[in-house]
This record gives sequence, structure tokens and C-alpha cells, in this order.
Amino acid sequence: MLTPNVIDISEQCLTTDFSKLKSEGIKSVIIRLGVGNVQDERAAKFIIGAKNAGLIVHGYHEYQDDVENQIQWSIQNAHKLGLSNNAYYFLKVKNNKNIEEIFRPFYRNWKMNRWNVGLYAPATEFKNINSAEFERNTIYKWTVKADNDQLNQKMDLLSINSLNGLGKDVDVSGKLIQIIDANESVETNPNKDYQVSSGAFVGFDYSTTSVQGGKFLVASPDGINKIPKLGPDGSFMFNRDDGERILKLIGAKIVPRIRIDKNTLLKTPADYSDGVFYEKVFLDNSRIKINQGKLGILITKVIVNDNHCYARQQLEIVDSKSPVTLLRNGQDDAWKDWNYLLGDEENAGAD
Repeated sequence: MLTPNVIDISEQCLTTDFSKLKSEGIKSVIIRLGVGNVQDERAAKFIIGAKNAGLIVHGYHEYQDDVENQIQWSIQNAHKLGLSNNAYYFLKVKNNKNIEEIFRPFYRNWKMNRWNVGLYAPATEFKNINSAEFERNTIYKWTVKADNDQLNQKMDLLSINSLNGLGKDVDVSGKLIQIIDANESVETNPNKDYQVSSGAFVGFDYSTTSVQGGKFLVASPDGINKIPKLGPDGSFMFNRDDGERILKLIGAKIVPRIRIDKNTLLKTPADYSDGVFYEKVFLDNSRIKINQGKLGILITKVIVNDNHCYARQQLEIVDSKSPVTLLRNGQDDAWKDWNYLLGDEENAGAD
């Protein structure tokens, strides 16, 4: 009989006694940190409670379709919540035909941020994934216990049962219950005896970014910072400017993708990263009152600078009889009031 030694937990679990769970043989906990681009409401509280009880803390991110920039958001969210270096960070993907393609950029970026990485997926999906790549990159396999013992033997973590947001699991490999060596003291720039040329330097050196470790292939656009260009698995890393230069060379056309997120109008400027975002908006449950028109396109332009997030939003109502466009600015966790750039409340529904 399999004896649980790990729990997984999400905000659906309203409260739990971590000390009691430890006395029952639980040694570590995997806490859901976020879904899509929304932080789990109780993640921070659960992390503190688990650590205070002496449990080893790992995390997982639940993938959500039609939400962009999840990789960068998941990294920022895990750092914000304090997920330790060398802890395991799992991606949970449910019933998606492209699990391997979804997971690959997550694990590459997570490993560069010094986390161990795992995947939660249906057991049958692991048969279709490149096993050699998983072994080469030490990917931890987590699934629900199956009736097929051969499938179970190939997994690292088996979920036994789940109730009200609290799941009990068996760490078959024993990796999740080992004490985490955070290894926080990493020298990022020990070689300071030469002048870096602005916009010209490319070579192997220590990164000055949050991507830390040994020497990387780096470039310096400003003569000060050294930005990694080569990932630990051999992949090249491109920033937004690199991408735009490449698109110009190949003559590609940029077609913005409109995202659908039910929490769009609840997000703050800080919920976005640098860039331009296009989102579909339903006005039925919002505070924006339009005589006619319940459907809009929200364009959000964001700049992050000096630890502050500055944003401008333009909301275009697309199903009103007359054109209606609203505009507002925001910073960090707050938005200013909407201004009517085109149309107004009185004539929004006029013929």
C-alpha cells in the first residue's frame, strides 16, 4: 500500500493544519502559485504555514489556454512569493494535445531561473513525450495513480486522492522530500577587470541579470549589463528588439492576437509585463455604462521602469451604433478614471 508523504494544495482548500499533516508523515508540500496570470489567493499564506511547520515547499503553475505571457508571469510570481532556488516548480497541464510544446519553453526558462522542473499531466500523455529529453533535463514526472502498474513505475510522483483542494501524493523518487539547498550566494560578475563595449560585446561571461549560474554567452547593449543569449539547453534567447529585427528581415507581418480572459477588467497595471496586449472585453458585469454595446477590444500598452509599471488602456466598443472609445492611465496597482476619447454616455447608443 502506498503511503502519502507529500501533499499538493490550492486556494480551494480554505484552511489546513500543516503541523498535523507533518505528524501524519507528510514531509513536503506542492503549493499552487497561480493559474494563467492570476496568483492563487492563499499561496503566500500556505507557504508561510508550511515552512513554519517544517515542511519542504515546492510550487506549481496551472496552465490556462488563451492567456499570453504566462512563462514570464509565472517566473515573476514565483520570485514574488519566494519559491526557493532548487525547489521543484511544476507545470500542470490538463488534456491538451500539445502538452510537450507548451511545457518545453516553461522548463527552459524555469531552469534558467534555478528551479528544478516537473510536469503534471495525465499518465497516458507521458508516453507521447520525448523521454530522452526528459531524462537529459531531469524533468520530474507527476501524474494521478493509474491502474496500470507499468505506467506507475515510470512516474516520479503519484497522486492518490484529492478533496477540497488538498491532494495526497507519494514521492516515489524521494526527490521532493530532500532538504533544499538554496545556494543563494552566486557570484554574478566576478570578472571586472576589463571595459565592456556598449552594443558590441558578445562572449562568454557571468550574467548580471536574475538568470544566474556559470558563464553564459552574453551581450551588452548598454556597456554595463550583460544579458544571456544562450540557454542551458543550447537554445538561443531573443528579446523583443531581437524579434523585431528578425521579423523585418524575413518580411513577416505582425498580427496581434486577441486574448480572452474573464478577469481582464479586474487586472491592475502590475499584472502586465512590458509590451502591448489586445484583449476581448465583455461589459455586462463591468462598471462601464454604455447605452448600447456590451463588447469591446481592450488595448493595453505597458512600460516597466525602475520597479514601477506604467500603463495606458484604450477600450473600443465594437457593437454600439455610434463609435465609443475610452482611455485611461494607470501605475502599479491602480488605474485612473476612464475618459471618453470618442463618444460619450449620452450618445453611445444613438442612431
